[in-house]
Amino acid sequence: MRIYCVYVPGGPKIIQSAMIRLIIIITLVVSAQSIRAQPTEYDIKMSGDYHWGEAVSESRSEAVSLARSDLIGRIVTVVVADQTYDITEDNEEFSTFYRSASRTISRMELRGLDHIVTERPDGTFRALAYIHHNDYRHSLETERDRQIALAEQAAEIEREDGLNLAIPWYYRAFLNTYYFPEPIYLTDEAGRSIEARQYYRRILDRWADRICIRTGQPSGGLMPGNVLEMSIPLELTIGNRPVTTLDIGFDIAGYGTRQTVSGSTELYLERLPSRPVESFTLVFRPALEETRSNRDWQVLASEIGPFYRRNISIDFTPVMIIDFTAHNITGKSWRFTSRIENISISHLQWNFGDGSYSREMHPAHTFRQLDPPPTVTLTLNRNPDLQVVKKVTPTGLETVRAFGEEHPPSPADTRPAARADTRRPGEDVRAGRDESVRDRSLPDRAGNDPEIGHFRWRTLDLPPGKRAYLQQISREKDSGEILRSLQTHARGLDIRYGNSTAVQSQANSFVAIIDPETYQVVAFLTPVQHGRRTELHSGRRVINLADEFRGLGSVWIEP
Repeated sequence: MRIYCVYVPGGPKIIQSAMIRLIIIITLVVSAQSIRAQPTEYDIKMSGDYHWGEAVSESRSEAVSLARSDLIGRIVTVVVADQTYDITEDNEEFSTFYRSASRTISRMELRGLDHIVTERPDGTFRALAYIHHNDYRHSLETERDRQIALAEQAAEIEREDGLNLAIPWYYRAFLNTYYFPEPIYLTDEAGRSIEARQYYRRILDRWADRICIRTGQPSGGLMPGNVLEMSIPLELTIGNRPVTTLDIGFDIAGYGTRQTVSGSTELYLERLPSRPVESFTLVFRPALEETRSNRDWQVLASEIGPFYRRNISIDFTPVMIIDFTAHNITGKSWRFTSRIENISISHLQWNFGDGSYSREMHPAHTFRQLDPPPTVTLTLNRNPDLQVVKKVTPTGLETVRAFGEEHPPSPADTRPAARADTRRPGEDVRAGRDESVRDRSLPDRAGNDPEIGHFRWRTLDLPPGKRAYLQQISREKDSGEILRSLQTHARGLDIRYGNSTAVQSQANSFVAIIDPETYQVVAFLTPVQHGRRTELHSGRRVINLADEFRGLGSVWIEP
């Protein structure tokens, strides 16, 4: 075998150039085979191999954006517990979920997402956004791997730094998974497979149960110009560590939330309190840092929570002021000036101690006599805890009880409660009682009927048992106790009760006036006598129920 060598001038350079061209050609051919040719609109809609959405707009870019939103709306599925719901434009119940889900999935990288835009004869643009099923599936698998990695990262932070510091990571993972188009399954501590959203919710519930909320002393109040600036400080801890990632607020429509800083925050009231101590419901959830990249997540968090609630009581006594002064006009005439701050007033009443009353803010009053010194009481909202009592002396006012001081025990408070609880309807309350604490609203042994609040019980033409039962419930201050007693005994005693239409004769009925906020009986009225009713607790006369007790409830009792 012979080999002949031929010399070609410049041969190495020619061969090198040919090889480079060959490599480029081969690369282009392979790339062309590997790249899927752009499909036509017919292929996209009819082949069944694509997810697609379309839209029309006067702006090209807006048409593309709307078409992508339409595409996302067609492929998004919201995972709720063990069920799934497809989101459609006709499903009003999940319209909010749809908007949130669209924002969430749009943050996920959809590889292979493309669009076709055509200009219509009228100058508008029609866009068709599409993604191949294989590309979409690959995007989901990539996102699922990222979700699982995030869960592992959160668990590692909890092991090293504790649950409190790991909550932001768990919460972000919860939000990611909640609107993921398909369920993601994790492995819990026991090695069992569990849906990710349920797994994270258990962790968040455990965190919320361990939070301790303490309220501080309110500050501020009604400022000049009727501007209310009253704040309630809160301290939130888990064990001895402050809670740093939490949004909290009053569970009241229109109220916003505040984010804790080192376990502390302040909530602001938009109304004045009407009682010294009021109960509120707080609502809170995990929080995300307020960064620009978190804005979409903040919207999601405000819609899906999870939201936790806790009841608290706030003592407003330190910021409330109830007082009054007086100066002598002439002789027995005095002018009284009230000072009331940071209290929502629904009812105001002066009791001058001589059977006279006033509802003016700064009344003038002429006493019948000043010896012994009359006692003047200012009461707000029919609440004895919002009350000031002073005596009018020749040298001025002498405070009997200032606002915030405890009530002195009344004779009713010293009666044995067990006796009252064990009485049978109609039983004489004196039975087995010490005469020194005998109820003086009942007839004495001689059969005399003392006057209570200018009302004589014996004027009622009723059987003794029914009369004694009515006297018994007239002293009850809890509306729930009255209703429970009536439910048990009314039928046997032939007593009707309910609202004003439930009785046959309103004039012959007793009326229990109920505070709808506290469910306490603020007044118990007798039937009409001489055109007026008598309030048994205070003895004052009542002419018009609608004016005297506006805004309160009532229970009518007809014997």
